[in-house]
Amino acid sequence: MIRIKHFMTLVLIAFFCINTYCQPTILVTRDKKDYYEEYTALVSSQKIKHGSYLKLDKSMVGNHSLAIFGMYSYGKKDGYWETYYKGTNNIKDKGYYKNDKKDSVWTIFYFQGVVRKFKQVQSEEGVQLQIIDANPIISRTGNYLDDKAVGIWEFFDVHSELLQQYNYDTESLVYFKDHDLKNIETGFIGGEDLLNRFLYETFNPYGIIDSIHSTINLKTSKMVFKFTIDERGRIKDIINTENTIRNKKIYYRAIKTIMSLDKQFYPKKVDGVSQKSEKTITFDLKVDSNTHHYSTSNEISWLTNKKFNMYIILN
Repeated sequence: MIRIKHFMTLVLIAFFCINTYCQPTILVTRDKKDYYEEYTALVSSQKIKHGSYLKLDKSMVGNHSLAIFGMYSYGKKDGYWETYYKGTNNIKDKGYYKNDKKDSVWTIFYFQGVVRKFKQVQSEEGVQLQIIDANPIISRTGNYLDDKAVGIWEFFDVHSELLQQYNYDTESLVYFKDHDLKNIETGFIGGEDLLNRFLYETFNPYGIIDSIHSTINLKTSKMVFKFTIDERGRIKDIINTENTIRNKKIYYRAIKTIMSLDKQFYPKKVDGVSQKSEKTITFDLKVDSNTHHYSTSNEISWLTNKKFNMYIILN
């Protein structure tokens, strides 16, 4: 089993001391059931993180995986940060914060199903964590200012080829591989792969199912919505045209997911003129039930297990 102690603090404490006039800090560690974290905090108030921060997720069998690494300044994110896809040791994104807001260059990576391992490496700077055989694939990269995407962002496909360039200042697509920008259909900024990932993470199907106290009444069913994407890529006129799920939590999560698509599309263009377009999104809940029976000397019982899958289709 990996011994979790002082992983990153030694690496960063000298750096942070220079940049914060050597504020007195103390190392804090928290070893919980689902995660481990360590960070430096002010001696005067140990609730205020000030310096390096590291969080590791724990699996059911006790393995550890990287979750978050970054820097705090007086309780606010400030400096370089990395986050990782849960349980995989594959980097999800990296970039800089300033006064608790995303700032400067950020790079986001595609999800990879391969679970990688990390090792501790001793250097002159201290103990560092190193991912073995890391091979991250960039999904998109660009600049943030005051927590908002600005300037031209670049989007890549899973083969690392440039797919799109989008200017967030002018809210316009400036490059689209193998497409005529004057005549294009409405599309998600960044492409279909990014859209599917966005819908999955925003709706969070497993999270919403787990939050429902009783799933006994959930059956295979679906919700269908229609909405308009206007000439600026804004979401308008959401209409629920079909709903057989009849669960308020799922319904409101679906509405929230649709609203999160606002400003995420570039509009349809015909001869260079932006046009409105209509879209349909379907939330299709599939429920498979398996019933098993067992008997004892004086009773017979039945146990029903349900498997839930949510499919989100936008067309």
